[in-house]
Amino acid sequence: MSNSIFRPVISAGDLPEGQAVTVSIEGRDVLVSHGESGFFAMDDLCPHNGSRLGTGKIRKDTVSCPMHGARFDLRTGECLAKALGCQSIVTHQVRIADGQIEIALSEFPVQQPMV
Repeated sequence: MSNSIFRPVISAGDLPEGQAVTVSIEGRDVLVSHGESGFFAMDDLCPHNGSRLGTGKIRKDTVSCPMHGARFDLRTGECLAKALGCQSIVTHQVRIADGQIEIALSEFPVQQPMV
């Protein structure tokens, strides 16, 4: 899934459950979130319309697109709004090391929005 080069992005203690932050890793915007079952990372771009998910709402293990409300599973990137016909979002590996959230970027390219 990735080249396994983990990069520290934020202290785990600085990201409470139900919150997310967008970070840039090698020029790629990544949404780092704290869902109900842990920390997750995915590209910060809704494949339905190109909106940034960083201002979307985190509920349990999903994030909602702030523009059209499409929901995505934080664990898998799967689009849960099948009626919109949107694609899944590329996810990235996450680990916690010395209290830091570390991300290893996926080799998959960013999905372009359908707009």
